[in-house]
Amino acid sequence: MPKNRFAYALANPLSVLLDKSPRDFDRSDFLKVIEEKRVERIGFHYTALDGKLKELKLPVANPSQVETVLAEGERVDGSQLFKGMVDTSLSDLYVVPVYRTAFLNPFDEGSLDFVCRYLTKDGNLAPFALDSILAKADQAFRRTPAWNSRRWASSSSSCSPTATPTSTRPRSSTAITPPPPMSRAARS
Repeated sequence: MPKNRFAYALANPLSVLLDKSPRDFDRSDFLKVIEEKRVERIGFHYTALDGKLKELKLPVANPSQVETVLAEGERVDGSQLFKGMVDTSLSDLYVVPVYRTAFLNPFDEGSLDFVCRYLTKDGNLAPFALDSILAKADQAFRRTPAWNSRRWASSSSSCSPTATPTSTRPRSSTAITPPPPMSRAARS
């Protein structure tokens, strides 16, 4: 049995290097990775209104700069990313990394990358961002009594998750839950 509990074929290389689950990653872990792997860039990936994945590359200058960027994110112009939805006077947005999404970019050696979320200048999730809208829809759907999972599971319908599946593909037993709200203050 391997000493590192994350050493399996499809493991996130960061989990193997740090010997911890992505859910447990923190800023100090990334500073360690940057030093050990000689990371030169941090990549932030985020979705614009058109659904296209945008990328922001930031050079690694020094540890304090990296710590600040990982804690507070990087400012972007929301009026350009969300044309017609955001007033230019309220367009200060921050792309803030979601630590559990960190990965060493296999297509850009020397880059530590993150998927990001949008925060307003007040540190709240941007209400017009696609992931925020999806999380709100998921919460509303889960509150709908007709789709209450206990009621659905006790149904005798063949669509019930407890019914015998017609395909041989295994069903997932875990539900999709929206990511918890984040604020810049909570990141430190």
